[in-house]
Amino acid sequence: MILSSELRLLKGNTQCVARSVCTSDITKEYIDSLRSNNRLIKYSSEKIDANAQANYVERISVSRRDVLIGFFRNRELLGTCGMQELSQDDLWAVGVLLFDKLPRGQGWGRALLWSSCVLMSEAQKAKRFVASTRTDNFAAQGAFRSIGFREITRDDTIAWIGCLASAIEDLDGVYAEGFISTDVPKIS
Repeated sequence: MILSSELRLLKGNTQCVARSVCTSDITKEYIDSLRSNNRLIKYSSEKIDANAQANYVERISVSRRDVLIGFFRNRELLGTCGMQELSQDDLWAVGVLLFDKLPRGQGWGRALLWSSCVLMSEAQKAKRFVASTRTDNFAAQGAFRSIGFREITRDDTIAWIGCLASAIEDLDGVYAEGFISTDVPKIS
């Protein structure tokens, strides 16, 4: 699906926007990041190219149960958040990909995750979110926890975490240090 709204944020003097990804957003850096993270996204690196990704983005844009949200800094795509509706009970699976060159530990993943969940709770009335992370991916677990996700269950390799949209909404304005929401979406 293509969301009809976007969320604008500031980090210092830097303009950031969370919005649906379009085929025109696909760049070499995007493809390179997908290839280098193929073990996480269940693609084979030889199948990932600009045409394959454009087809993927196009399929998502016409889907009623999938969305791909991009996080942009000064119009440069920094990462994506894919969401899939898992049930009719407003449960959405969440997956985040930050591009390789992006400096870690500065709140970019948290901002992408928070803004994507806020957009979906507004646009689709999503009430619950769930994600899985490797048990050794402490940065991802920290980003999820920092916006209200809590662990549901785990095994030796995977931790499942979930969150209610209402918990995310409670964090409005303080979800990531240095970020300020400047345009909370209103869906009519």
